[in-house]
Amino acid sequence: MFGQENTKRQPLLPLELIKGLIRKKWLLFLFSFNVVSAVMVISISHQNRQETIKQEKIMEQRDALDVEWRHLLLEERALSEHYRVERLANEKLKMKRPTTDDEIFVKWP
Repeated sequence: MFGQENTKRQPLLPLELIKGLIRKKWLLFLFSFNVVSAVMVISISHQNRQETIKQEKIMEQRDALDVEWRHLLLEERALSEHYRVERLANEKLKMKRPTTDDEIFVKWP
């Protein structure tokens, strides 16, 4: 009797699992739903990381542009100061302030 049991073919475990899942279709549905849900979580997490990286790069660009804009404002203020314009007019263009002798009055009719 003991020898006869060993000669019987044992069912394969994966095959028995598949048969059991077919019998209980709702279990198969829940398993499928669980796998799809896990894949979606992974996909959304990856997309979230990518968008966070993009946002950080954009923030860095914004900060760099802000610093550049501040430097340009300082440069504009320095270049437009009155004494600098007057000095350049004197040195490069040989301009000077008119004296009273240089003034000419025009009579208005």
